[in-house]
Amino acid sequence: MTTKYLIYTGIFLLFGACSNKAIYYNPDQKRSIYFNWDLSKYVSNVAPDTVFFSFAIYEEKEVEYRIPVKSMGMSVDEDQYFELEVVEDSTTAEFGKHYEFGTLIIPKNEVEGVLSLKLKRTEDLMNHPVLLYLKFRENDYFRPMEGDHYCLSIMDGKLAQPTWWASYYLGEYNNNH
Repeated sequence: MTTKYLIYTGIFLLFGACSNKAIYYNPDQKRSIYFNWDLSKYVSNVAPDTVFFSFAIYEEKEVEYRIPVKSMGMSVDEDQYFELEVVEDSTTAEFGKHYEFGTLIIPKNEVEGVLSLKLKRTEDLMNHPVLLYLKFRENDYFRPMEGDHYCLSIMDGKLAQPTWWASYYLGEYNNNH
């Protein structure tokens, strides 16, 4: 008798467990895009709130600054352009005066790309560093990751604290000439 109940229970579980609700990847959906941080460069292995750039080690008046970006999902067989938004209330850098945008593309058959900025050395950077606060803007190809941003502090005359500087071992960073 118990064998009969076990057989009925097994058949019931077998038919009841069958479901064809598989989750499929839709390659036509918008992919997410985000700033790709190389955490191995930072002592804490945590992405900083602000990245510092200084013209102090450069002689040029203009420098190309490259920010790696990455998309989630499958690569596609065409170049995909992404768009940026400058957060005006958090940005003190002026477009055309302190920076210009270069390429904003993820090449075909790739999931990684580069945001290229042309940073410009100006006299006011000697005494007043400026901030450039960037976020991705949704377009036909990509939607931005929630809360993802890149804040760049641009200065001149002083060296920026190296990303590997461990204050708890080396002490407070001091920029004496």
